[in-house]
Amino acid sequence: MSINLNASGTVWLGGEENARRTSEPMARFPGLGAAARLVNISTRGFVGSGDAIMIPGFVVGGTGTTEVLVRAVGPTLGAEPFNLEDVLSDPTLRLITQSGNITLLENDDWFTGPDGPVLESTMTAVGAFALLRSGKDSGLRAALAAGGYTAQISGNEGGTGVALAEIYAVDDGGNTDARIINLSTRGLAGAGDRVMIAGFVVSEGGPRRLLIRAVGPTLAEPAFAVWGVLLRPQLQVFGSTGGDALAINEGWESGGEGPRIDAAAERVGAFALQGGSNDAAVIFTAEPGAYTVKISGVDGTSGVVIAEVYELR
Repeated sequence: MSINLNASGTVWLGGEENARRTSEPMARFPGLGAAARLVNISTRGFVGSGDAIMIPGFVVGGTGTTEVLVRAVGPTLGAEPFNLEDVLSDPTLRLITQSGNITLLENDDWFTGPDGPVLESTMTAVGAFALLRSGKDSGLRAALAAGGYTAQISGNEGGTGVALAEIYAVDDGGNTDARIINLSTRGLAGAGDRVMIAGFVVSEGGPRRLLIRAVGPTLAEPAFAVWGVLLRPQLQVFGSTGGDALAINEGWESGGEGPRIDAAAERVGAFALQGGSNDAAVIFTAEPGAYTVKISGVDGTSGVVIAEVYELR
């Protein structure tokens, strides 16, 4: 007998007392292993000023709370082994609720405060690369309930440069219900080191279907009214071993995929893309492992774009 765990309905496993509706947030069925989940999401891009600051957003689904580690990395990217140029020398990180726009936590210079040693041990525990103790990268750890959050990254005194935004799921004693289910980052995508690179890691537990989007032109519509958008974004998905792109798109409606992308966006609560626009989007099935999503402008153009990764059920 085969069971589609993504379908709606009630699955009876070992009697009525073990029933679980698959339309509910599903982390574990009795007798089955944990479902694959997003355990790390990140975006590297150029942090500008005004509308071009980096604004990563993420959603915690399920019930209860989950611990997350959030980092804004700039100076460490300019050192070995990364050696990137034009990095954001002094990032400031603010964790804000999307509902009510309430600032929960903020950090500047991650190791100088009393939480430095705790943050350092947390980074080691989740497998994050080490930050320069003497640097001005930012980081914080928070216990978050279900809901939407943004991690706003800007430069002190109006500074600009390349930065990496990261959100890690922290081992919180086996809570398999509350979890990260979505990433969206708004920032400036350009050429060379200024392309936007979103990354995510899917845990063990089977493949996970994802909706991945690079939204530029739709942001210029009256509902958003963002200036200087990336008019023709290209989206490419790569595995951790490199090689050719596993998926690529330059127009979300190409190949007759428009209705399927539209339906997936509606299912996860994402805003609709403008018909006929050059926004990019793919539905991608990810096996456990690490992936990167490279977003650049066709013909070397640059502009403001939103990179999004959504879990599909």
